[in-house]
Amino acid sequence: MIMNTKSNRNLNIEILRIIAMFLIIMGHSIGHTYLLESIPQNSINYYLVSLLQIISYPATNIYVMISGYLLCEKQFKVKRIFTIWCQVFFYSIVLMLAVGIIDRGLFSITSFIKVLMPISGNQYWFARVYIGLYLLMPFINKFILSLNKKNYQAFLLVCFILFSLWRSFIPFAKTLNGEGGNSIIWFVVLYCFGAYLKLYGFSEKLTIKKQLIYVSGLLLFSFSSRLAITWISNLIGLNGAGSSLFTEFTSFPMLLTAWLITNFVVKSSKNLGGVFKVYSMVF
Repeated sequence: MIMNTKSNRNLNIEILRIIAMFLIIMGHSIGHTYLLESIPQNSINYYLVSLLQIISYPATNIYVMISGYLLCEKQFKVKRIFTIWCQVFFYSIVLMLAVGIIDRGLFSITSFIKVLMPISGNQYWFARVYIGLYLLMPFINKFILSLNKKNYQAFLLVCFILFSLWRSFIPFAKTLNGEGGNSIIWFVVLYCFGAYLKLYGFSEKLTIKKQLIYVSGLLLFSFSSRLAITWISNLIGLNGAGSSLFTEFTSFPMLLTAWLITNFVVKSSKNLGGVFKVYSMVF
């Protein structure tokens, strides 16, 4: 059966979510286990793991952009907030019970209270910020839908300069976006970038081949900059400080990479739909 375009695009978004989740898990597995620190620098394994970690970084940005793409023309629903809260609460309880079974010494009254308030207690930063974004959604939508294409592009350019380029080249200037990629400000910026793809998309002159070349170039730039900055930082006695300058969520390579990947997936419905059909037939 041949799927229509709308179904394919919805399928692509689900595939993109799966890919993004895989990348987030991979990034957490590397970062939270301090895997890089346990590997000798200047070894092949160090370079490979470092590259994989950088490839995982755009995933969080992609998740928020997907929300902008899907919700920019939708109506606000209070039920959605309740659903998100229930999901977070459920997994918070399950994880607490699992940890308590494995090691009772990790359980405490403080941790129990935090589990009961997983969002307001700042237990899970992404859910907390995402609910804040969803509460702002109807106002953001009203604003961006009032803009014509030219004004929307100008708005995104200003956001790009203020909240991405500024932090990338003047890292100590944190006034505009103090929490970096964990802030509600950054989520609003990502939402607006995602919504632009739904309302206008990229020019047809930006072919799939060009998008893949740009994504590869941005990731390689981030990878090489990390190695170069780490080397220079160690050389002058700063112990690697500043190595994340172009790999933070808010850095321009991570923002543009996420934007290009999101556009590539949601606009390439036939290709990914075919891949999914072959996968389903095989498995």
